[in-house]
Amino acid sequence: MSANGGYAMGAVTAPTARDTRGVSAVHTPAVPFLRRQLDAVSDDVTISAVTIGMLGSAAIAECVAGWLDDVAPPAVVLDPVMVATSGARLLDDDAVRAVLELARRASLVTPNIAEPAVLVGAGPAPTRGVALEQGTTFAVRLGTSVLVKGGHVPGERCPDAPVPPSGAPEERLVVDGRRVGTVNTHRTGCPLSSAPATRFAITGDWPTALREAKSWLEGALLSAHRPTGRRKPARRPLLLLPAALHLREYAGVLARTAAPAPSEAERRFCLAAAASCLGNETDLHRDRLLRETGTGFGDGDAGPAGARPYGAWIATYADPDVVEAMARAARHARRLPVVRAPRAALLRRRPCPRPGTCAAGCH
Repeated sequence: MSANGGYAMGAVTAPTARDTRGVSAVHTPAVPFLRRQLDAVSDDVTISAVTIGMLGSAAIAECVAGWLDDVAPPAVVLDPVMVATSGARLLDDDAVRAVLELARRASLVTPNIAEPAVLVGAGPAPTRGVALEQGTTFAVRLGTSVLVKGGHVPGERCPDAPVPPSGAPEERLVVDGRRVGTVNTHRTGCPLSSAPATRFAITGDWPTALREAKSWLEGALLSAHRPTGRRKPARRPLLLLPAALHLREYAGVLARTAAPAPSEAERRFCLAAAASCLGNETDLHRDRLLRETGTGFGDGDAGPAGARPYGAWIATYADPDVVEAMARAARHARRLPVVRAPRAALLRRRPCPRPGTCAAGCH
């Protein structure tokens, strides 16, 4: 989440003993304490998206479902973690039923290749076509969108396909990608649920969120000196994504500073600069990030000998017109009145739902 521009907060539903190769033990926390964890998050900040991983029992799944009903976050992505890729069951029947009931509340479910197969009474899909059939059955039964992952099926390409609740083929989106030759794929399922949730919270558009998440994960795999769940993913692939995020946020700041501008000329400058930033951010995604998804994402031609990858894009920050525009924006900002917001406002703190009984220090 943090690598994709979100502010991550969490509640631990299944503490594990694990390393970069696998999980050796799982602990199920007490349900009342889990609910306290969840309430501590939602009572404090406005939640833009939720991603859910392993839920070790029916009681845990029901606790999370009850919290979702109370909080009603705008986006929920569920990685069901019910069946291992090998086909081994990770949950008992009661827990599976509870997780499936929870899945009906999700905006998107991201199962591995074995989970739809087991739940529709078949073996793991040997081809992409069979995987799509099983994913479609899964989506229709749940009444929610299901992401059929291409990485589980053999082939040079590994396109992901979110199947809509209707299962209609004409409504499917294909997010293409190349297969990356690395053994460091443990824990890639976690980022492929948290990254789309984060990007949706920022973009408000599922196709865009899935494409951007796919780009990020592919880049992390391409530089798989370390497992992808760690905080420092690819150097080259992440070079441009922060630039895109910066442009999008900078455009918002410029637009907001137009209103208190001291003159009509300054207002026009701020609005024009904001539009320019948004245009550049769109060009960056269209011409760089999305184009290079599936074709190396940083392994292509780096230009003349000694040139940095993406040097042409980075060089735009040294363009005299860009430098002057940024300097003018800075001069304009220094003339604006300073409004100091309290910390609670900066966090978009909600009113405490339990006044007089809250132990979190809200009152």
